[in-house]
Amino acid sequence: MTTPWPTLLPIHAASLSLSLTWWGLVATRVPLVGASDYRFSAGALGAGYLAELCGLLGIGLVIDWIGREGSLPRGRD
Repeated sequence: MTTPWPTLLPIHAASLSLSLTWWGLVATRVPLVGASDYRFSAGALGAGYLAELCGLLGIGLVIDWIGREGSLPRGRD
């Protein structure tokens, strides 16, 4: 039995708002701290973001391909 979409809407909205808030914090804070404290160049920060994006897309495709159950560790029996 599937759960109706309107029932799950608040959960999806809360998850989206939290993830966007955290991403906004990271996207704002990392270039400021990286440039001033660690002396990273804009190119190095951009390459890091690009590597993160490629990794997340790759993991997402693998999980979609093998299914969620295959990608999660099994619990104790």
